[in-house]
Amino acid sequence: MVYKQTMPNSNPLLLVAIRREDYRPRLCRALERIWENPEFLIESSVRDAFDFLIEERLKSNRIKPDIFIIDLEDGGCDTGALLETARLAPGLRYAPFIALVDGEDAGLRDRTYDAGADLVVPWSRLEARIGDIAGLVVDKWLSTEPDDDEVRQAG
Repeated sequence: MVYKQTMPNSNPLLLVAIRREDYRPRLCRALERIWENPEFLIESSVRDAFDFLIEERLKSNRIKPDIFIIDLEDGGCDTGALLETARLAPGLRYAPFIALVDGEDAGLRDRTYDAGADLVVPWSRLEARIGDIAGLVVDKWLSTEPDDDEVRQAG
């Protein structure tokens, strides 16, 4: 998949929306084990991240992160509903979304996948699942059809 015109061997643009500042360095360090110099767009909440993308789009700045990493239990908004809405947007329909959650609740995990997450990762298993994150992104990059790219770029 080529989302934001990024190739698998290059460094991706990662949008990270996590409310807990003490967790951000841990996440960034884990992601830097996958990519040497990833670019990070860090927002303090999922709502702020989506507002930022909407504002940039209105300014005609087409910022399209290669991967979205969101704190599902943000507390400031219904992140599941925002995820469902994002999946309806042409430019985000096929973007990889990873939801980070506090626990291993099967019901929450299932609802999150139903809302459109590609991967649900409990914080306690972040390091163990880092390979899954890398695989998801590369798989998405490699499995995109050219028409999908045009839709994403036009979206």
